[in-house]
Amino acid sequence: MKLKNILVNWSYADEELLEPYEWSDDDDLESIESVNLYKISKNQMYDMYYSQMHCMTDFEDKVVTFCDEHIVLVVEFDEDNQIFARSLVTYSDQLKIIDFIAKDSVVNIDYEVIEESYNKELGLTRFEREKKQFVTDEIEYLYLKSQKLFSKIYFEIFGHFEDSSEKMYQNIMKRIEKGYNSIHELLYKELIKR
Repeated sequence: MKLKNILVNWSYADEELLEPYEWSDDDDLESIESVNLYKISKNQMYDMYYSQMHCMTDFEDKVVTFCDEHIVLVVEFDEDNQIFARSLVTYSDQLKIIDFIAKDSVVNIDYEVIEESYNKELGLTRFEREKKQFVTDEIEYLYLKSQKLFSKIYFEIFGHFEDSSEKMYQNIMKRIEKGYNSIHELLYKELIKR
């Protein structure tokens, strides 16, 4: 079955999918005039959402919409039938599509997972994820390239030094590994100054 005029925000290859509330005007937004819709299982949706994959099932077009009655995912395949880009849809389109496909049968898609992506950290906004990535990258860079500045920032945040730079690095990385909290914000404010 065909859908008409679906707004998407393409995320390429292994980029993280953005929820519609995170979309901004400078994203890769596109209105797709017409696209086929297929109902798939939750397991297939999980693989589509989180993995790079090669699809052996041939579809009529290179852009296809999949729904598992919870998630609606638009996928663009490349010439080798691997996922090139994907997008969620707006919440209003999602509700319409889920309702529309409810009575359809699940289509079995033949595919092979090439590589699994990391799961999105739930509960973080786009801006928090970007700041967290900046903090992680800067800490790694300073640890490798500027031990003096790395130690200074560690002391400013934690109020003491450890026996070794390696121990300080492990402490920071453990504290910033999950979620987004005041340590991330303090580090971000310190690191953005440099």
